[in-house]
Amino acid sequence: MANASLSRQFASWAAKLRYEDLSPAVIDKIKGLLLHALAGAALGLSKSRARDTVRHTLREEGKVDGATIFADGGKATRMGAAYVNAELIRESQLVDSYRMLTHPGSVLVPAAMAHAELEGRSGRELITGLAAGYEFMLRLCDEFIPATAARGFRPSPVYCTMGGALAGGKVMGLDEDGLVAAIALAANFASGITEAPRSGGNDSSIHEPHAARNGVFAALVASQGHIKGAELALEGRAGFYNAFIGNDRGE
Repeated sequence: MANASLSRQFASWAAKLRYEDLSPAVIDKIKGLLLHALAGAALGLSKSRARDTVRHTLREEGKVDGATIFADGGKATRMGAAYVNAELIRESQLVDSYRMLTHPGSVLVPAAMAHAELEGRSGRELITGLAAGYEFMLRLCDEFIPATAARGFRPSPVYCTMGGALAGGKVMGLDEDGLVAAIALAANFASGITEAPRSGGNDSSIHEPHAARNGVFAALVASQGHIKGAELALEGRAGFYNAFIGNDRGE
């Protein structure tokens, strides 16, 4: 795999990852992150904006056999449930953080749980998917958060979309090629600019919910098997890193 693309290396590793490969410390950490996110959602339901989002989602995307909305219990499409569940967590402000400017749990947990519920996955499969998503996302963004922000992009939705796609794809059971496709699709869907607080807006408040929705959608589209992901979606001359940090040299 030495000469394989970054997407291929991540996808190959994630496709082979098993619950039994995870250390007790990692399993414990993922369980803690799950509980943290769910507690945030429960608190978030007390906020009027979050309740409005729940009502709107159920009206527009309600689905009796859909994914569960945290704390509320209503059902919606997996994209709709991921969006509103991320909003519930965000509204509580009880979010995890990596290097201050990304909030993985508010995206990865809603994305992975929507897939796990509708695909009938076990708790072990959910934990494994989240471990894969966190590892991928944090390695992807580790050195590059300042450069991303300097170009006017908000790092959290950009990188969380990527993590949500891989976590969801792993939970869905996608093979290596499927995960390469999910990564490529997520690279196309990732977005979020930082102008809102500069200009007195609050449109950046939908960043994590939208990232959760996009991450779910990327994995769902990849699962259909019609998309061949760009092999160099991450490091190519016109790829993810060039777009969001300004170069394709890992600098």
